Amino acid sequence: MKSHRTKHKSSLKRFFEKIFSSKKYSKKKRKLENPLLSKENPLSKPLKKKKRKFSLSSLFKKKTKHKKHSLKKRSLETPIITNNITGTNNVTELPTKKPKRKTGFLNIFSKKKKKRKRKPAHTPFQPISISPTEKPTHIPENIKGNSFSRKIKRKFRKLKEKFNPISDLDSRKQKLNLNLLTFYSYTIISTILFLGSYIIAYIVYQLTVIITASTFGIDAVWYYFEVLFPIGNESPLWTAYSIIAITLSAPVVSLIIGLYLFFKVTEEQYMKPFKKIFYLWLSYHFLSQFFGAWTAGIITREGFGYVADWLYLSIMYKFIIALGMLFIMAFMGYLTTSTMLETARSKIRINQYNKYKFLFSQAFLPWFVGTAILFLVKIPNVMPQHEFAYAYEMIMISSVGAFIIPMFFNNFAKAKIIRVKLSQTQKVRNNIILVSLLLLFIAYRLILNSGLLFMIDISVNISSY
Repeated sequence: MKSHRTKHKSSLKRFFEKIFSSKKYSKKKRKLENPLLSKENPLSKPLKKKKRKFSLSSLFKKKTKHKKHSLKKRSLETPIITNNITGTNNVTELPTKKPKRKTGFLNIFSKKKKKRKRKPAHTPFQPISISPTEKPTHIPENIKGNSFSRKIKRKFRKLKEKFNPISDLDSRKQKLNLNLLTFYSYTIISTILFLGSYIIAYIVYQLTVIITASTFGIDAVWYYFEVLFPIGNESPLWTAYSIIAITLSAPVVSLIIGLYLFFKVTEEQYMKPFKKIFYLWLSYHFLSQFFGAWTAGIITREGFGYVADWLYLSIMYKFIIALGMLFIMAFMGYLTTSTMLETARSKIRINQYNKYKFLFSQAFLPWFVGTAILFLVKIPNVMPQHEFAYAYEMIMISSVGAFIIPMFFNNFAKAKIIRVKLSQTQKVRNNIILVSLLLLFIAYRLILNSGLLFMIDISVNISSY
Protein backbone atom coordinates (compact mmCIF):
# COMPACT_ATOMS: atom_id res chain seq x y z
CA MET A 1 0.00 0.00 0.00
CA LYS A 2 2.81 2.34 0.83
CA SER A 3 4.45 1.81 -2.51
CA HIS A 4 1.19 2.58 -4.29
CA ARG A 5 0.79 5.84 -2.40
CA THR A 6 4.31 6.95 -3.07
CA LYS A 7 3.79 6.36 -6.82
CA HIS A 8 0.58 8.39 -6.74
CA LYS A 9 2.31 11.28 -4.95
CA SER A 10 5.15 11.29 -7.38
CA SER A 11 2.74 11.54 -10.37
CA LEU A 12 0.94 14.50 -8.78
CA LYS A 13 4.23 16.13 -8.11
CA ARG A 14 5.19 15.83 -11.77
CA PHE A 15 1.91 17.34 -12.91
CA PHE A 16 2.32 20.46 -10.72
CA GLU A 17 5.92 20.83 -11.72
CA LYS A 18 4.94 20.93 -15.42
CA ILE A 19 2.41 23.69 -14.83
CA PHE A 20 4.16 25.96 -12.30
CA SER A 21 7.81 25.49 -13.17
CA SER A 22 9.84 25.63 -16.38
CA LYS A 23 11.87 22.63 -15.36
CA LYS A 24 11.28 19.55 -17.45
CA TYR A 25 10.92 16.24 -15.81
CA SER A 26 13.05 13.56 -17.29
CA LYS A 27 13.42 9.94 -16.49
CA LYS A 28 16.65 8.34 -15.75
CA LYS A 29 18.67 7.85 -18.87
CA ARG A 30 19.17 4.33 -20.02
CA LYS A 31 22.52 3.04 -20.97
CA LEU A 32 23.33 3.43 -24.67
CA GLU A 33 23.56 0.14 -26.41
CA ASN A 34 24.98 1.54 -29.67
CA PRO A 35 28.82 1.63 -29.40
CA LEU A 36 29.10 4.53 -31.92
CA LEU A 37 27.07 6.77 -29.62
CA SER A 38 28.98 5.83 -26.50
CA LYS A 39 31.13 8.38 -24.66
CA GLU A 40 34.28 6.37 -25.30
CA ASN A 41 33.97 6.89 -29.10
CA PRO A 42 36.09 9.99 -30.02
CA LEU A 43 34.03 10.72 -33.17
CA SER A 44 30.78 11.10 -31.28
CA LYS A 45 30.24 14.61 -29.94
CA PRO A 46 27.78 15.24 -27.14
CA LEU A 47 24.91 17.44 -28.22
CA LYS A 48 24.13 20.29 -25.85
CA LYS A 49 20.46 20.50 -25.06
CA LYS A 50 18.91 23.90 -24.90
CA LYS A 51 16.72 24.70 -21.97
CA ARG A 52 13.15 24.98 -22.96
CA LYS A 53 11.23 27.97 -21.63
CA PHE A 54 7.77 27.52 -20.22
CA SER A 55 4.84 28.70 -22.32
CA LEU A 56 1.13 28.03 -22.31
CA SER A 57 1.26 27.04 -26.00
CA SER A 58 3.40 24.05 -25.11
CA LEU A 59 0.40 22.48 -23.36
CA PHE A 60 -1.61 22.31 -26.58
CA LYS A 61 1.19 20.96 -28.80
CA LYS A 62 1.08 17.32 -29.80
CA LYS A 63 4.03 15.26 -28.77
CA THR A 64 5.41 12.35 -30.74
CA LYS A 65 5.19 9.09 -28.92
CA HIS A 66 8.19 7.53 -30.65
CA LYS A 67 11.48 9.09 -31.49
CA LYS A 68 11.84 6.92 -34.65
CA HIS A 69 8.74 8.41 -36.19
CA SER A 70 10.13 11.93 -35.98
CA LEU A 71 13.39 10.80 -37.58
CA LYS A 72 11.51 9.27 -40.49
CA LYS A 73 9.55 12.44 -41.05
CA ARG A 74 12.76 14.44 -40.98
CA SER A 75 14.46 12.12 -43.49
CA LEU A 76 11.59 12.51 -45.98
CA GLU A 77 11.61 16.30 -45.81
CA THR A 78 15.39 16.75 -46.08
CA PRO A 79 17.64 14.20 -47.78
CA ILE A 80 20.75 13.15 -45.90
CA ILE A 81 24.16 12.70 -47.49
CA THR A 82 26.90 10.73 -45.80
CA ASN A 83 30.61 11.15 -46.39
CA ASN A 84 31.77 7.72 -47.57
CA ILE A 85 35.09 9.07 -48.91
CA THR A 86 36.60 9.97 -45.52
CA GLY A 87 35.07 6.96 -43.82
CA THR A 88 33.36 9.10 -41.19
CA ASN A 89 29.76 9.13 -40.12
CA ASN A 90 29.37 12.93 -40.41
CA VAL A 91 25.87 13.70 -41.62
CA THR A 92 25.10 16.76 -43.72
CA GLU A 93 21.62 17.93 -44.32
CA LEU A 94 20.65 19.60 -47.61
CA PRO A 95 18.85 22.91 -47.27
CA THR A 96 15.10 22.57 -47.40
CA LYS A 97 13.03 24.30 -50.08
CA LYS A 98 11.86 27.80 -49.31
CA PRO A 99 8.18 28.04 -48.55
CA LYS A 100 6.07 29.56 -51.32
CA ARG A 101 5.07 33.15 -50.94
CA LYS A 102 1.48 33.48 -49.84
CA THR A 103 -0.78 35.28 -52.24
CA GLY A 104 -3.36 37.72 -51.11
CA PHE A 105 -5.56 40.53 -52.31
CA LEU A 106 -2.86 43.21 -51.89
CA ASN A 107 -0.33 41.21 -53.91
CA ILE A 108 -2.30 41.93 -57.08
CA PHE A 109 -0.70 45.40 -57.23
CA SER A 110 2.82 44.05 -56.83
CA LYS A 111 5.27 44.41 -59.71
CA LYS A 112 6.44 40.84 -59.53
CA LYS A 113 4.92 38.65 -62.25
CA LYS A 114 3.49 35.33 -61.39
CA LYS A 115 5.31 32.34 -62.83
CA ARG A 116 3.26 29.90 -64.84
CA LYS A 117 3.03 26.45 -63.49
CA ARG A 118 4.69 23.95 -65.77
CA LYS A 119 3.31 20.48 -66.15
CA PRO A 120 5.69 17.80 -64.95
CA ALA A 121 7.22 15.92 -67.89
CA HIS A 122 6.86 12.16 -67.90
CA THR A 123 10.20 10.47 -67.49
CA PRO A 124 10.93 6.86 -68.55
CA PHE A 125 11.43 6.04 -64.86
CA GLN A 126 7.85 7.04 -64.04
CA PRO A 127 5.56 4.77 -66.13
CA ILE A 128 2.01 5.94 -66.64
CA SER A 129 -0.60 3.64 -65.23
CA ILE A 130 -3.67 3.48 -67.49
CA SER A 131 -6.78 1.63 -66.57
CA PRO A 132 -8.33 -0.55 -69.32
CA THR A 133 -11.47 1.56 -69.46
CA GLU A 134 -9.76 4.98 -69.56
CA LYS A 135 -8.02 6.29 -72.73
CA PRO A 136 -4.50 7.75 -72.47
CA THR A 137 -4.51 11.53 -72.29
CA HIS A 138 -0.87 12.05 -73.33
CA ILE A 139 -1.44 10.79 -76.92
CA PRO A 140 -2.11 13.61 -79.40
CA GLU A 141 -5.44 13.80 -81.17
CA ASN A 142 -4.12 12.95 -84.67
CA ILE A 143 -2.94 9.49 -83.45
CA LYS A 144 -6.10 8.55 -81.60
CA GLY A 145 -7.81 7.45 -84.84
CA ASN A 146 -10.90 9.60 -84.39
CA SER A 147 -9.99 12.10 -87.12
CA PHE A 148 -12.07 12.36 -90.29
CA SER A 149 -9.20 11.44 -92.65
CA ARG A 150 -8.48 8.22 -90.76
CA LYS A 151 -12.13 7.17 -90.92
CA ILE A 152 -12.11 7.64 -94.71
CA LYS A 153 -8.88 5.61 -95.05
CA ARG A 154 -10.41 2.83 -92.95
CA LYS A 155 -13.51 2.68 -95.16
CA PHE A 156 -11.42 2.76 -98.33
CA ARG A 157 -9.31 -0.14 -97.00
CA LYS A 158 -12.44 -2.23 -96.39
CA LEU A 159 -13.69 -1.57 -99.93
CA LYS A 160 -10.27 -2.47 -101.35
CA GLU A 161 -10.28 -5.79 -99.47
CA LYS A 162 -13.68 -6.68 -100.99
CA PHE A 163 -12.74 -6.02 -104.64
CA ASN A 164 -9.04 -6.97 -104.50
CA PRO A 165 -8.61 -10.65 -103.51
CA ILE A 166 -4.79 -10.35 -103.50
CA SER A 167 -4.93 -8.11 -100.42
CA ASP A 168 -6.47 -10.95 -98.38
CA LEU A 169 -3.52 -13.25 -99.05
CA ASP A 170 -0.56 -13.50 -96.73
CA SER A 171 2.56 -11.43 -97.25
CA ARG A 172 4.53 -14.32 -98.74
CA LYS A 173 1.86 -14.99 -101.36
CA GLN A 174 1.68 -11.29 -102.25
CA LYS A 175 5.40 -11.27 -103.02
CA LEU A 176 5.24 -14.42 -105.16
CA ASN A 177 1.96 -13.65 -106.93
CA LEU A 178 2.85 -11.29 -109.79
CA ASN A 179 0.50 -9.10 -111.74
CA LEU A 180 -0.34 -10.15 -115.31
CA LEU A 181 0.83 -6.78 -116.65
CA THR A 182 4.40 -7.56 -115.59
CA PHE A 183 4.57 -10.20 -118.37
CA TYR A 184 4.11 -7.66 -121.19
CA SER A 185 7.72 -7.98 -122.40
CA TYR A 186 7.31 -11.74 -122.85
CA THR A 187 4.12 -11.21 -124.87
CA ILE A 188 5.67 -8.63 -127.23
CA ILE A 189 8.84 -10.65 -127.91
CA SER A 190 6.90 -13.92 -128.33
CA THR A 191 4.41 -12.31 -130.76
CA ILE A 192 7.23 -10.99 -132.96
CA LEU A 193 8.87 -14.42 -132.95
CA PHE A 194 5.52 -16.06 -133.79
CA LEU A 195 5.05 -13.85 -136.87
CA GLY A 196 8.68 -14.12 -137.97
CA SER A 197 8.78 -17.92 -137.61
CA TYR A 198 5.53 -18.23 -139.57
CA ILE A 199 6.98 -16.25 -142.48
CA ILE A 200 10.06 -18.53 -142.54
CA ALA A 201 7.90 -21.68 -142.47
CA TYR A 202 5.53 -20.25 -145.11
CA ILE A 203 8.44 -19.35 -147.44
CA VAL A 204 9.87 -22.89 -147.17
CA TYR A 205 6.41 -24.39 -147.80
CA GLN A 206 5.61 -22.32 -150.88
CA LEU A 207 9.11 -22.59 -152.38
CA THR A 208 8.86 -26.39 -152.11
CA VAL A 209 5.54 -26.26 -154.01
CA ILE A 210 7.02 -23.98 -156.72
CA ILE A 211 10.18 -26.10 -157.19
CA THR A 212 8.17 -29.35 -157.33
CA ALA A 213 5.77 -27.84 -159.91
CA SER A 214 8.72 -26.65 -162.04
CA THR A 215 9.93 -30.26 -162.36
CA PHE A 216 6.72 -31.02 -164.25
CA GLY A 217 7.12 -27.90 -166.40
CA ILE A 218 4.44 -25.91 -164.57
CA ASP A 219 5.15 -22.22 -163.93
CA ALA A 220 3.89 -20.49 -160.79
CA VAL A 221 2.99 -17.00 -159.58
CA TRP A 222 3.54 -16.49 -155.89
CA TYR A 223 1.13 -14.19 -154.04
CA TYR A 224 1.06 -13.51 -150.31
CA PHE A 225 -2.17 -15.54 -149.94
CA GLU A 226 -1.65 -18.42 -152.48
CA VAL A 227 0.44 -19.87 -155.33
CA LEU A 228 -1.31 -19.39 -158.67
CA PHE A 229 -0.67 -21.60 -161.73
CA PRO A 230 -1.16 -19.71 -165.04
CA ILE A 231 -1.72 -22.91 -167.11
CA GLY A 232 -5.24 -23.26 -165.67
CA ASN A 233 -7.08 -26.25 -164.27
CA GLU A 234 -7.75 -27.94 -167.67
CA SER A 235 -4.10 -28.25 -168.75
CA PRO A 236 -2.84 -31.78 -169.77
CA LEU A 237 0.14 -31.27 -167.45
CA TRP A 238 -2.15 -31.95 -164.53
CA THR A 239 -2.12 -35.64 -163.87
CA ALA A 240 -2.84 -37.71 -160.79
CA TYR A 241 0.87 -38.20 -160.21
CA SER A 242 1.80 -34.49 -160.61
CA ILE A 243 -1.10 -33.31 -158.41
CA ILE A 244 -0.21 -35.71 -155.58
CA ALA A 245 3.52 -34.90 -155.87
CA ILE A 246 3.03 -31.11 -155.86
CA THR A 247 0.49 -31.05 -153.00
CA LEU A 248 2.29 -33.70 -150.90
CA SER A 249 5.89 -32.48 -151.22
CA ALA A 250 5.54 -29.30 -149.14
CA PRO A 251 3.74 -30.94 -146.15
CA VAL A 252 6.30 -33.78 -146.04
CA VAL A 253 9.24 -31.34 -146.05
CA SER A 254 7.52 -29.33 -143.30
CA LEU A 255 6.99 -32.50 -141.25
CA ILE A 256 10.67 -33.48 -141.48
CA ILE A 257 11.92 -30.00 -140.51
CA GLY A 258 9.29 -29.67 -137.77
CA LEU A 259 10.16 -33.01 -136.14
CA TYR A 260 13.88 -32.19 -136.24
CA LEU A 261 13.33 -28.82 -134.53
CA PHE A 262 10.86 -30.33 -132.06
CA PHE A 263 13.30 -32.99 -130.80
CA LYS A 264 16.17 -30.51 -130.81
CA VAL A 265 14.29 -28.08 -128.56
CA THR A 266 12.93 -30.69 -126.13
CA GLU A 267 16.20 -32.61 -125.69
CA GLU A 268 18.66 -29.73 -125.42
CA GLN A 269 18.73 -28.43 -121.83
CA TYR A 270 21.25 -25.59 -122.02
CA MET A 271 19.56 -23.65 -124.82
CA LYS A 272 18.95 -19.99 -124.08
CA PRO A 273 15.32 -18.84 -123.59
CA PHE A 274 15.27 -16.55 -126.64
CA LYS A 275 16.58 -19.25 -128.95
CA LYS A 276 14.30 -21.87 -127.40
CA ILE A 277 11.06 -19.94 -127.89
CA PHE A 278 12.02 -19.12 -131.49
CA TYR A 279 12.71 -22.77 -132.37
CA LEU A 280 9.58 -23.86 -130.54
CA TRP A 281 7.35 -21.52 -132.58
CA LEU A 282 9.15 -22.57 -135.77
CA SER A 283 8.57 -26.27 -135.04
CA TYR A 284 4.87 -25.59 -134.33
CA HIS A 285 4.42 -23.81 -137.66
CA PHE A 286 6.20 -26.53 -139.63
CA LEU A 287 4.22 -29.31 -137.95
CA SER A 288 0.93 -27.44 -138.44
CA GLN A 289 1.68 -27.33 -142.20
CA PHE A 290 1.39 -31.13 -142.18
CA PHE A 291 -1.12 -32.04 -139.43
CA GLY A 292 -3.17 -28.86 -139.67
CA ALA A 293 -2.99 -28.79 -143.47
CA TRP A 294 -4.69 -32.20 -143.62
CA THR A 295 -7.62 -30.96 -141.53
CA ALA A 296 -7.85 -27.70 -143.51
CA GLY A 297 -7.64 -29.62 -146.84
CA ILE A 298 -10.48 -31.98 -145.89
CA ILE A 299 -12.73 -29.05 -144.85
CA THR A 300 -11.98 -26.81 -147.87
CA ARG A 301 -10.83 -29.44 -150.45
CA GLU A 302 -7.74 -27.33 -151.17
CA GLY A 303 -3.99 -27.95 -150.87
CA PHE A 304 -3.30 -31.14 -148.93
CA GLY A 305 -6.94 -32.12 -149.43
CA TYR A 306 -6.24 -33.00 -153.07
CA VAL A 307 -4.12 -35.92 -151.87
CA ALA A 308 -7.09 -37.39 -149.97
CA ASP A 309 -9.34 -36.92 -153.01
CA TRP A 310 -6.94 -38.57 -155.46
CA LEU A 311 -6.36 -41.45 -153.05
CA TYR A 312 -10.15 -42.03 -153.17
CA LEU A 313 -10.57 -42.11 -149.40
CA SER A 314 -14.08 -42.13 -147.95
CA ILE A 315 -15.36 -39.20 -145.84
CA MET A 316 -15.29 -41.33 -142.67
CA TYR A 317 -11.61 -42.21 -143.13
CA LYS A 318 -10.75 -38.58 -143.91
CA PHE A 319 -12.27 -37.30 -140.66
CA ILE A 320 -10.80 -40.14 -138.58
CA ILE A 321 -7.33 -39.28 -139.90
CA ALA A 322 -7.98 -35.56 -139.26
CA LEU A 323 -9.03 -36.22 -135.65
CA GLY A 324 -5.98 -38.46 -135.19
CA MET A 325 -3.67 -35.70 -136.45
CA LEU A 326 -5.27 -33.15 -134.14
CA PHE A 327 -4.80 -35.57 -131.24
CA ILE A 328 -1.10 -35.94 -132.14
CA MET A 329 -0.72 -32.15 -132.15
CA ALA A 330 -2.42 -31.90 -128.75
CA PHE A 331 -0.20 -34.65 -127.31
CA MET A 332 2.97 -32.95 -128.62
CA GLY A 333 1.84 -29.64 -127.13
CA TYR A 334 1.16 -31.35 -123.79
CA LEU A 335 4.71 -32.76 -123.80
CA THR A 336 6.29 -29.37 -124.58
CA THR A 337 4.70 -27.62 -121.57
CA SER A 338 7.91 -27.89 -119.56
CA THR A 339 9.89 -26.62 -122.58
CA MET A 340 7.63 -23.59 -122.83
CA LEU A 341 8.05 -22.92 -119.10
CA GLU A 342 11.84 -23.10 -119.49
CA THR A 343 11.72 -20.04 -121.74
CA ALA A 344 11.17 -17.92 -118.60
CA ARG A 345 14.15 -15.93 -117.37
CA SER A 346 13.39 -16.35 -113.64
CA LYS A 347 11.86 -19.01 -111.39
CA ILE A 348 9.32 -16.66 -109.86
CA ARG A 349 7.59 -16.40 -113.25
CA ILE A 350 6.66 -20.09 -113.29
CA ASN A 351 5.86 -20.80 -109.63
CA GLN A 352 2.49 -22.18 -108.53
CA TYR A 353 0.91 -18.71 -108.57
CA ASN A 354 2.31 -17.47 -111.92
CA LYS A 355 2.54 -20.66 -114.02
CA TYR A 356 -0.69 -20.16 -115.97
CA LYS A 357 -0.13 -16.42 -116.24
CA PHE A 358 3.18 -17.12 -117.91
CA LEU A 359 1.66 -19.65 -120.34
CA PHE A 360 -1.10 -17.18 -121.14
CA SER A 361 1.34 -14.34 -121.87
CA GLN A 362 4.10 -16.41 -123.52
CA ALA A 363 2.02 -18.89 -125.59
CA PHE A 364 -1.70 -18.14 -125.81
CA LEU A 365 -1.67 -14.36 -126.32
CA PRO A 366 1.07 -14.40 -129.02
CA TRP A 367 -0.82 -17.15 -130.88
CA PHE A 368 -4.14 -15.31 -130.63
CA VAL A 369 -2.76 -11.86 -131.51
CA GLY A 370 -0.45 -13.23 -134.23
CA THR A 371 -3.29 -15.20 -135.86
CA ALA A 372 -5.51 -12.11 -135.82
CA ILE A 373 -2.74 -10.05 -137.52
CA LEU A 374 -2.27 -12.75 -140.19
CA PHE A 375 -6.03 -12.83 -140.78
CA LEU A 376 -5.88 -9.15 -141.67
CA VAL A 377 -2.62 -9.29 -143.63
CA LYS A 378 -3.68 -12.25 -145.79
CA ILE A 379 -6.93 -10.74 -147.07
CA PRO A 380 -6.59 -11.15 -150.89
CA ASN A 381 -6.43 -7.98 -153.00
CA VAL A 382 -7.37 -9.85 -156.22
CA MET A 383 -9.70 -12.71 -157.05
CA PRO A 384 -7.84 -15.93 -156.07
CA GLN A 385 -7.56 -18.84 -158.51
CA HIS A 386 -8.62 -21.33 -155.84
CA GLU A 387 -11.94 -20.44 -154.30
CA PHE A 388 -11.16 -21.47 -150.71
CA ALA A 389 -7.44 -20.66 -150.65
CA TYR A 390 -7.84 -17.95 -147.98
CA ALA A 391 -9.91 -20.24 -145.72
CA TYR A 392 -7.35 -23.03 -146.18
CA GLU A 393 -4.52 -20.77 -145.02
CA MET A 394 -6.47 -19.48 -142.01
CA ILE A 395 -7.47 -22.94 -140.76
CA MET A 396 -3.86 -24.11 -141.11
CA ILE A 397 -2.55 -21.09 -139.11
CA SER A 398 -5.18 -21.36 -136.37
CA SER A 399 -4.43 -25.10 -135.94
CA VAL A 400 -1.31 -24.05 -133.96
CA GLY A 401 -3.71 -23.60 -131.04
CA ALA A 402 -3.89 -27.40 -130.78
CA PHE A 403 -0.29 -27.28 -129.45
CA ILE A 404 -0.99 -24.47 -126.94
CA ILE A 405 -4.37 -25.20 -125.32
CA PRO A 406 -3.31 -28.61 -123.79
CA MET A 407 -0.47 -26.83 -121.92
CA PHE A 408 -3.00 -25.39 -119.46
CA PHE A 409 -4.06 -28.94 -118.46
CA ASN A 410 -0.57 -30.20 -117.68
CA ASN A 411 -0.24 -29.80 -113.91
CA PHE A 412 2.77 -32.10 -113.61
CA ALA A 413 5.16 -30.14 -115.85
CA LYS A 414 8.40 -29.06 -114.16
CA ALA A 415 10.97 -26.73 -115.66
CA LYS A 416 14.68 -26.41 -114.98
CA ILE A 417 15.78 -22.80 -115.37
CA ILE A 418 19.46 -21.98 -115.59
CA ARG A 419 20.12 -18.35 -114.71
CA VAL A 420 22.43 -16.87 -117.31
CA LYS A 421 23.00 -13.14 -117.44
CA LEU A 422 23.01 -11.85 -120.98
CA SER A 423 25.91 -9.67 -121.97
CA GLN A 424 25.42 -6.39 -123.81
CA THR A 425 26.43 -7.94 -127.14
CA GLN A 426 23.90 -10.78 -126.72
CA LYS A 427 21.12 -8.29 -125.95
CA VAL A 428 22.02 -6.27 -129.06
CA ARG A 429 22.06 -9.45 -131.15
CA ASN A 430 18.59 -10.46 -129.89
CA ASN A 431 17.24 -7.01 -130.71
CA ILE A 432 18.74 -7.22 -134.22
CA ILE A 433 17.00 -10.59 -134.76
CA LEU A 434 13.65 -9.15 -133.65
CA VAL A 435 13.98 -6.13 -135.95
CA SER A 436 15.06 -8.32 -138.88
CA LEU A 437 12.04 -10.61 -138.39
CA LEU A 438 9.71 -7.60 -138.40
CA LEU A 439 11.33 -6.29 -141.59
CA LEU A 440 10.99 -9.75 -143.18
CA PHE A 441 7.28 -9.79 -142.33
CA ILE A 442 6.77 -6.33 -143.89
CA ALA A 443 8.82 -7.26 -146.96
CA TYR A 444 6.79 -10.45 -147.42
CA ARG A 445 3.59 -8.40 -147.60
CA LEU A 446 4.96 -5.66 -149.89
CA ILE A 447 6.97 -7.80 -152.33
CA LEU A 448 4.29 -10.48 -152.83
CA ASN A 449 1.50 -7.93 -153.12
CA SER A 450 1.52 -7.95 -156.95
CA GLY A 451 2.85 -11.54 -157.26
CA LEU A 452 6.18 -13.04 -158.38
CA LEU A 453 6.39 -15.21 -161.50
CA PHE A 454 8.67 -18.26 -161.21
CA MET A 455 9.77 -19.96 -164.46
CA ILE A 456 12.31 -22.61 -163.48
CA ASP A 457 13.66 -24.87 -166.21
CA ILE A 458 15.51 -27.87 -164.87
CA SER A 459 16.83 -30.25 -167.55
CA VAL A 460 18.83 -33.30 -166.64
CA ASN A 461 20.09 -35.49 -169.53
CA ILE A 462 22.18 -38.57 -168.79
CA SER A 463 23.45 -40.64 -171.77
CA SER A 464 26.56 -42.54 -172.85
CA TYR A 465 29.33 -40.53 -174.52
